[in-house]
Amino acid sequence: MTIYLSPKPQHFLNDPVHFGCIFNVAKQVGGQFEALELGCWWIFDNSRFTNQWSEPKWIRWLERLQPYRATCLGIVVPDRPFDREGTLADFERYGHIPRFYGYPTTFVTQNGMTVDDIPWSEIDCLFIGGDDDHKRGYEGQQLALEAKRRGLWVHVGRSQSGTAMLDHWTWADSLDGTTLVKHPTQQVESITAGVDYINAGTGHQLVLLPGVWSYRPGKAVI
Repeated sequence: MTIYLSPKPQHFLNDPVHFGCIFNVAKQVGGQFEALELGCWWIFDNSRFTNQWSEPKWIRWLERLQPYRATCLGIVVPDRPFDREGTLADFERYGHIPRFYGYPTTFVTQNGMTVDDIPWSEIDCLFIGGDDDHKRGYEGQQLALEAKRRGLWVHVGRSQSGTAMLDHWTWADSLDGTTLVKHPTQQVESITAGVDYINAGTGHQLVLLPGVWSYRPGKAVI
């Protein structure tokens, strides 16, 4: 199953096959709890990089979301965008908390990370973060491949169209982006078609070879 997660799910509550929701500590744009009540799949991000994040606020959200644990794909452990060392330090401090509350634990990758950096035994979901070069390139795909080998869920952040999904991430289990907040009618068709294409079985192929940095379904781009 591949699913697209939107921060503004109220436009897609009647379509749980293609869409779920992603939201965070700092900002909710509406519809999250309605989606959760209807059984939508969801990921809870952390907004650790904003001045609105705090550990007590994060914990209160984890407590508040307890009734919806069964459809949670992952609680994103606080991370620091584009900061390998800071993200690893934050995970060491906060990584045990989601499982303590009964949630799957999600670790976010950053530029410069290798397979040896990831706390594999402590996570349930790998979130491919970092910049576009990291996400689309050999570095991010190497981490995704190892996560797949271990049977973990793989999520990709900031995929803004169905075209991007098919160009780079046909192997992702879930993706998110803000495009459906800004342009709900313009991108919904493209994303729905992308999810259908991947779930038909053509996607989910991740073959990592030296010098291969991006993939299209059935075709490596070198």
